[in-house]
Amino acid sequence: MRIPLTFTVLAATIPAMAAAGACRHHGMHHVSFSAAPAVSAAEPQSPGAQLVGAYCTQCHLQPSTGQHAAEEWPHVVSRMLGHMRHFAGGSSAIASPTRQEVAAILDYLQRNASN
Repeated sequence: MRIPLTFTVLAATIPAMAAAGACRHHGMHHVSFSAAPAVSAAEPQSPGAQLVGAYCTQCHLQPSTGQHAAEEWPHVVSRMLGHMRHFAGGSSAIASPTRQEVAAILDYLQRNASN
């Protein structure tokens, strides 16, 4: 019997995810990939890239700046800030960026967007 590749990858990934650490959000486990290597970022030394690496990777892999068009990033960032505020009130330690940091993050994401 041949095991599908997706199952094999999933079986190998679950222990690694557990080792990376998990945070709890309303009874659901959410894996933090901050221990995983960062995705290659545009302008990796820029303040915006550093902030994306610090805040966004608390709950998921570092997003690619080309993942969205420049005009889409404000909505995405707003949605993520809502998640951060929601989860910061729980038992997990989710840090939220300041207004100045949000501006730097958004400027970085839009400047390096897919369009």
